[in-house]
Amino acid sequence: MEVTKLDILRNQEAHSFIEPVKKINEGHHVSRFLVSQAYRDIMVFVLQLNRAMYPCVRRDENNSNQIIQSWDIGSPIVVLSDTVRQLKGLIDELNSITDEVPPDPGPRRFGNVSFRKWYETVEARLPGLLNDHLPQTALSTGKGEGSELSAKAELRSYMLGALGSPSRLDYESDETPIEGSLVNAPDPADVTKITAVSRERTKNMYFSAIGFIYDVKKGPFWEHSPMLYDISGIRAGWAKINKGMIKMYVAEVLSKFPVVQHFYFGSLFSWDKDPDAVPQPETVHTSNQPAKPQPKSSAASDNAPQQGVPKLPSIIQPMATSSSFVGTTAPWAKQSSVTSPMAAFPSQADQRSISQTPRLPAVSDSRTAASERTRGQALVDMPPPSRPP
Repeated sequence: MEVTKLDILRNQEAHSFIEPVKKINEGHHVSRFLVSQAYRDIMVFVLQLNRAMYPCVRRDENNSNQIIQSWDIGSPIVVLSDTVRQLKGLIDELNSITDEVPPDPGPRRFGNVSFRKWYETVEARLPGLLNDHLPQTALSTGKGEGSELSAKAELRSYMLGALGSPSRLDYESDETPIEGSLVNAPDPADVTKITAVSRERTKNMYFSAIGFIYDVKKGPFWEHSPMLYDISGIRAGWAKINKGMIKMYVAEVLSKFPVVQHFYFGSLFSWDKDPDAVPQPETVHTSNQPAKPQPKSSAASDNAPQQGVPKLPSIIQPMATSSSFVGTTAPWAKQSSVTSPMAAFPSQADQRSISQTPRLPAVSDSRTAASERTRGQALVDMPPPSRPP
C-alpha cells in the first residue's frame, strides 16, 4: 500500500522562516485547524510511522520460502540512520536532565512542581542541545528573502512547545502505538495478564506502554484503564484495533481544544489552509468546544470557523455522532450526548458496543457492601465486568 509522505525541505532551497505563534484561541478555531496544512502534515507523519511498523514479507536466502519479518524493541537488525541516532541522543539527554532535577516528593494534586525547574533548565540549554543533536545542515538552512530567521529559531519554538506548559504543569505522553498482526502475536486480551505483559513489554511497543501503566497505577486493570480494558475485548484482530486507535487519536487528541490550543504555527507547521481539504459534516468533537462572544472585526474572517477535514485516508476521518455513550457514572457528572471513543473501532456482531459495557460498581456501593473493609481492599475485591464469550 502506497503511503503519502511528507515533503523534504532541501538545504539549497530558499525558505522564509517565521516566529511560530499560537492560533487556536477559542473552541471554534479547532475546526479551522482540522483543515490546515499543519493537521495534514501531522496525520501524514503518523501514518508514515504506522506503516513503517507493519511486519513485511520477504524471501529467504534461497528465495524459496516467504518469511514474515518483524522488529522487536532493541533488535540488533534495526539500523538507525544518522538523523535518527542524533534525535535519539537528544531524547536521552533530555531524560538525563531529569536526574539533575528529581521529582518533588511532596503531595501534589496535578503535575509535579519540579517540572518547572526541569523546563527552565532545558530552555537554557536548548541552543546547545540543538547544535549537538541536530544536523547542522538542517539548522543552518538558508534564510529566505525577507526573513531574518533560520530553521534553528523556528525549531526552538516547536521544541519548547512540545515539552509542555510550565505554568499549567501540562506534560504527558499517552500515545500508544499498535503493531500489525503476526502469527505469534500476543492476544489483545493479554493486556489484563501481568505475566503476559511482563513477557511481551521488552519486545512489543504496545505491551511496553501497557507495562508502564502497571508500573504507575495500582488496582484492577478494568478500573484504572477502562478504555484499554474495552479494547482488549475486540476479537477482530490487531489491524482493526490499529485503525480504531488512529481514529481515537484524531477524535480525542487533535479535535480537543484543551490539547491543540497549545500548538504553535510557523512556516514549517503551517496554519495555512490545506488546498486538498474537502467539506465534511460537523461532528460532536468539533462542535462541542468552549467558546465566548467575540467582537466583530476585519481580522475575524482569518480565524472564522470552517467545517471540514483534509482529504486523507478514511481511517482518520472524524467519528460520527452518537448519543448512546455515557462518559462516566460518577454522581457529579451530568449525562450528555457525546461520541463514544469506542465508536472508532469497527462494529462487529460479536463485539461489545460501549453502551453494552457493564457499569462499574460505584465506590459508595462498595463501601456499603464491605463496610468493615478499607476502600482500597473493597475495590480490589470487586469482580471485573463480565465479558461475553
